[in-house]
Amino acid sequence: LCALAVSAGLETPDIIELRKTKEVESGLESSETGPALYTILPQKQVEVGDGMMGTQHVYDVSAAIKVPGPAIHTAPSGEASQKKRKLKEQQDAAKAKKYKEFKF
Repeated sequence: LCALAVSAGLETPDIIELRKTKEVESGLESSETGPALYTILPQKQVEVGDGMMGTQHVYDVSAAIKVPGPAIHTAPSGEASQKKRKLKEQQDAAKAKKYKEFKF
């Protein structure tokens, strides 16, 4: 005969609650809506083509395109590359200093 031993904490519970609690439900109802998952495109009635391959409507995709915000001021490319180079040199110098200070 084989005896099964169950260690503490692994017993099957008498009841398992699968329903959501009131706190979870109220949290779901009051949560803010996130970004839209899709955009409904307005439909326009038109006559494009003729016969079997024509269509009677098109979708206005321009309504889904977001309007760009205010332009962000960027440095001229020469100045930007100079700043990047200077930052890279500073990072390399810091790495070299850490390497020299490191002791096994």
